[in-house]
Amino acid sequence: MADHIYGRMNLIECEGRPNLFIKELKLNILFFKEKLEEISYPAADRQMKGLAEFHKNMTEGISYYKGLVAEFREDADAGLRGMPDDLNMLSMELETLSECLASNAPN
Repeated sequence: MADHIYGRMNLIECEGRPNLFIKELKLNILFFKEKLEEISYPAADRQMKGLAEFHKNMTEGISYYKGLVAEFREDADAGLRGMPDDLNMLSMELETLSECLASNAPN
């Protein structure tokens, strides 16, 4: 392990290793989905505002990640090359969840 830490050995040679940001985003979307399922309708205004804010933050994060990918595309390694496709897929999933949130929002 010390050799890996000091750069004398690479212990992480897995090609299919997921990108850290994509994995974090997937976990956040899963959390968001679970929170949507936990809500008893009609939901409290405070709950809906919190979920809407969480959704907004994730949407802004996806936009930020897309900007990073565009900026570093030419220097990207194999793990970063698949990131735009992953971001688009997760963005569509988040949009589907936000429609569910909007349809259950209090009037």
